[in-house]
Amino acid sequence: MSEQIKFSKELILRKKEETGQDEILLEMAELLKNKGFVKETYGEALLQREKEYPTGLETGETNVAIPHVDIKHVNSAAIAVGILEKPIEFHKMEEPEKSVNVGIIIMLALDKPHAHIDMLGKIIEMIKNKEVLKDIINEKNEENNYKIISKYLL
Repeated sequence: MSEQIKFSKELILRKKEETGQDEILLEMAELLKNKGFVKETYGEALLQREKEYPTGLETGETNVAIPHVDIKHVNSAAIAVGILEKPIEFHKMEEPEKSVNVGIIIMLALDKPHAHIDMLGKIIEMIKNKEVLKDIINEKNEENNYKIISKYLL
């Protein structure tokens, strides 16, 4: 894994209004691209991969999606987090024919092969804690959300 995965409060996107899956994924990809973490190809690759290998996870009251793509679309490792006040539909990772309403998106831009395995372990640790997910959704301050999330992911 790269020496340091970048994550900051600037990489947290809170959506108050309704949005669609493609729109939010592209908006988050653009956030990573504008900071130089990913290549121009990242957004489209993300949409394509999500269609082929869905990333929605049923985690209880607040469901999570963990979209990511091949390292060839990444310049340097980073994480962006989308917090949706109005959950949107993602197909389920373990049952792609079914869908789940997602409130938190943890977008991975990893630059080393198999780095996602370590990161997924950290993410699973975080999303197993229903109170943490509820805190992320309910917390309106990005600095506080950054502290909650980074405790698990960094």
